Amino acid sequence: MNWKKYVVVCGLLLTVGCLGEPGQPISISQEQFGDDWPLTVPRGKLDCMFTGNFHAESVEVIYFIAPDGKEYLLKGSPMRSEKILLPIDPIHKPDPTNPRAKKNLDVLIEAGFQVCPY
Repeated sequence: MNWKKYVVVCGLLLTVGCLGEPGQPISISQEQFGDDWPLTVPRGKLDCMFTGNFHAESVEVIYFIAPDGKEYLLKGSPMRSEKILLPIDPIHKPDPTNPRAKKNLDVLIEAGFQVCPY
């Protein structure tokens, strides 16, 4: 991770830590991430859920809630989700440096780990 992304993630994690209780959705926005914001919508919420799989192992599912209320999978398996989560592709920004790739979602996933109390 380069220094710019490191500073953004650290700042976001500090902000996330101050926003609310673990296990409660948090509001995030393009304003917080600047150029690292990987989505086409300007804001939303992050949330997560904890499920078990067939081997009694824990599974974290992190998802993004868009302003229109649609819920998109960021990390985890949609098959193990208690919700119907949409694929993130429709709102995932292309990477301006590589037209065949999408922007990195890691900054959102890292922030999502702060929401999960597990």
